[in-house]
Amino acid sequence: MKITFSLIFLAISTLITATDYYVKNGGNDLNEGTSDATAWATISKVNSVFTSLKPGDRILFKRGDTFYGTINITRSGVSGSPITLSAYGTGEQPVITGFTTLTSWISEGNGIYSAAIDSEAQTNMVTIDGVQYAMGRWPDNGYNIFENASTNVSITDNELSATTDWTGAEVVIRKNDWSLDRCIITDHTGTKLTYRSLGTVQDAVPGHGYFIQNDIRTLSKYGEWYHDHAAKKIYVYFGTSSPADKTVKVASLNTLIYTSEYDFITIDELHITGSISNLITCLNYISNYWTIKNSTLDFAGQDGIHLLGDRSNISNNNISHCNQQGILAVGDNETITSNTIRNIGVIPGQAFNGSNASGIAIAKDNCVIKFNTIENIGYCGIGLSSTADIITIQNNFINNVLLTLNDGAAIYTVAEGISRKIDGNIILNVVGNTDGTPYPSRYIARGIYLDVNTTKTIITNNTVANCSEAGYMIHRSHDNTLENNTAFNNGYGMYFQNNSGSNIRNNSLKNNLFIAKSSTQLALKFFSLADDIPEFGTADNNHYARPIDDGNVFHTSSPSTGSKYRTLAGWQSFTGQDRNSKKSAVTVSDTSRIDFHYNPSTSNKVVTLNQPMVDVTGKKYSGSVTLLPYTSVILMPDPNPYTPPVPAVSGASIEDSAPAVIVLSYNINLASVIPSASAFSVTVNGTARSVSSVAVSGKNVLLTLSGRVNYGDVTTLSYTRPSYNPIQSTEGAQAASFTSRSVTNNCAAPAPTPTPTPTPTPPPNQPPVISIASPAKGSSYTSPATVIIEVTAHDPDGSIESVILYDGTRKLGEQTSPPFSFTLKDIKEGSYSIHAIATDNMKASTKSNLLDFIVTPPKPEKGSFKIYPNPNDGNFSIDYDAPDDIEEYKLAVVNSQGRTVLVEELSQDQYMKHFDLSYLVSGIYIVMISSNEIILTRKFIKQ
Repeated sequence: MKITFSLIFLAISTLITATDYYVKNGGNDLNEGTSDATAWATISKVNSVFTSLKPGDRILFKRGDTFYGTINITRSGVSGSPITLSAYGTGEQPVITGFTTLTSWISEGNGIYSAAIDSEAQTNMVTIDGVQYAMGRWPDNGYNIFENASTNVSITDNELSATTDWTGAEVVIRKNDWSLDRCIITDHTGTKLTYRSLGTVQDAVPGHGYFIQNDIRTLSKYGEWYHDHAAKKIYVYFGTSSPADKTVKVASLNTLIYTSEYDFITIDELHITGSISNLITCLNYISNYWTIKNSTLDFAGQDGIHLLGDRSNISNNNISHCNQQGILAVGDNETITSNTIRNIGVIPGQAFNGSNASGIAIAKDNCVIKFNTIENIGYCGIGLSSTADIITIQNNFINNVLLTLNDGAAIYTVAEGISRKIDGNIILNVVGNTDGTPYPSRYIARGIYLDVNTTKTIITNNTVANCSEAGYMIHRSHDNTLENNTAFNNGYGMYFQNNSGSNIRNNSLKNNLFIAKSSTQLALKFFSLADDIPEFGTADNNHYARPIDDGNVFHTSSPSTGSKYRTLAGWQSFTGQDRNSKKSAVTVSDTSRIDFHYNPSTSNKVVTLNQPMVDVTGKKYSGSVTLLPYTSVILMPDPNPYTPPVPAVSGASIEDSAPAVIVLSYNINLASVIPSASAFSVTVNGTARSVSSVAVSGKNVLLTLSGRVNYGDVTTLSYTRPSYNPIQSTEGAQAASFTSRSVTNNCAAPAPTPTPTPTPTPPPNQPPVISIASPAKGSSYTSPATVIIEVTAHDPDGSIESVILYDGTRKLGEQTSPPFSFTLKDIKEGSYSIHAIATDNMKASTKSNLLDFIVTPPKPEKGSFKIYPNPNDGNFSIDYDAPDDIEEYKLAVVNSQGRTVLVEELSQDQYMKHFDLSYLVSGIYIVMISSNEIILTRKFIKQ
């Protein structure tokens, strides 16, 4: 059985290979699509053939072309052979678009114009000249305030007029700090709006704000729009401008790449743009092993990538202008790396659920988020749900988040986890937005936020700066570790909050830098409704610094102690912790003299310093500082600068090598900073010689020249200190320039010319000895024959250089070393006379004896069969020539996927049999006839 199956799959693999299909503007859907010359034209054609694609097939769209439509994924690849959507040719990425460009505008008066638009649903994305514009809204700016609310059903604004009936429009409600929901107004009576939420199930909190949109009566500012989907018409306010001068695009397709269940799909080098909902939608938890890479995704009505399956890889993409989320990954084992994600959820009222407006949202386990740049985000930069347990968030750069909402973070976690690690991220400018809340100055914005019951999270090597509330925050959480982190210029460097009596326990703070910049900021704040602050965990070897005023940098609040500011000594006494922690090593009188440098890249960054500097630990810097990837440093002028020793040249030599290498030696170790080759000038015997490369190792600078230097050559070396990457010590002191320094030549002297000695006359050469050892003369074989010829050969006074085998004058083969064995394959019937010739190292040759043998005709094949007609419509016959000694056979028909579609028994006396398989789908099939002695296969094509 195993042998039979192996043969079936081997046969199939030889018949089926992966195919590239091409699509371009100006192609023809009637073509075969297998080359640029025979390319298809439309996404409709791609969809029509997708179910027939094989693992490893690729659909390639021509670069520079644009294709309108939704690609429906209806076939899976397999591991190692995904089905791929990609690009071919040169130029810009091919565009898969859901945008419709509007023409034929009609003036509706008062600066409003209308145009016809046929779309799958009410649009959420409109651009004018490449810039996204929001729906019209009332009021134009800010929020109206509602005084009362009834759960998630209605709001009441005492100032709302009933003159304009807003029933059917949308109300966008700031329900609380972190929720901004779109809701359909189902009834407007008096001052009360009854609604159906399209977003969260949060109840609206009185005192917050709302505005109304999705109604033609809201249009009053340039670019504002209203889409009447039922009437297939869109209205845009242009004011005094003419729409004829504008390029207006409206997303008219819900999604652009869609699947409900298929696996092993790769999307590579595509530009996907303009959707009502998500650009890419994998709408089932069984859509696994997707790869989305090297692509551009922009202008999504909701999410850029909406992925529910497991084990997918999203890398090296540019994702921007998404109304809700950049990437939503709900499955396990997702890898999200090296993406640039910008401008996500930044227009209030465009996302159905504003609190989902995150750069990356993760919901399950074993996910890695690494090397991403995330900027300009409405809510959280990276959000982990309560079900995301084993997570690594490493080396990401997150900047400008919480632009539309409040009470969030650049990196947000919640609930118990098995193992979460937040490592080496750089986070800047988390400010928060209080519009539409009753607390206009209460900015609740954190860099890294461990919300309620977060556990087993390691926060290490991160930098958080410029957060309005806290750099790092632990809210009613326990069993977490914070070590080797930096906080700078945040409201609080570290913030513990227990506002409902839950315990904050077993948290560890070690080797962190909590640096406040202004005198109103704190290094650490702790608020607890229980008298348990000293029980938060352990802390030591931290720096709590505020160089402008390094006194009361702590604040605690608890029932028994009340609200109290504390010094480091006061904090140590109160908690019994931080025994080895310190304040800033230096102070400043002007915060503008505190410099913050960071490196959000994968390469080292060298920062040139204008004066000697020092950090809060007292470490001194001079000349420059090298920042490793995803690290930072906070520096202040050094009041007692240390002058590091300047590297001095201790010698220069050149060794015997090709090309030549000059070793320029200094008296102290050098930094791994490589000067440009143009900083050095070399002459050899007065002629300039270029430097091809420079390296630094320990105390030496190694200069590779563009050629060899010989013994006795006079070499000089000059160095002109460059402004960028000069030779410098590990402490940053820069080496001085020098000119025309002699280089010691250590090249070896040439060896003396040896005295010639007379050469004796060699004896005369003896020819080689050769014979054919086997097979025996007169041997007989059956065609097609394989004959092995064994030749013996030796040379009495030298060596055999070659043995050549001949059939008459026709050369059959050649050997240059023993054993001299020749294998002749596929020899036809006939008589043969073979000889060999040996040649020695002195070119003398000897011919061997002749070998005669014969090859007789082959015996007839055991069994065969024919299929006719072929190709056919499923009706065909088999004509079978059966050997007499075999009585029973099995016949099987197998499709191109390896699935058996027919099995029948055949007897020895059956020579012909007819089959009706017209019910089969068109394709390639294999017929196999097998017994315990033979296996025969033939293929046929069902048309």
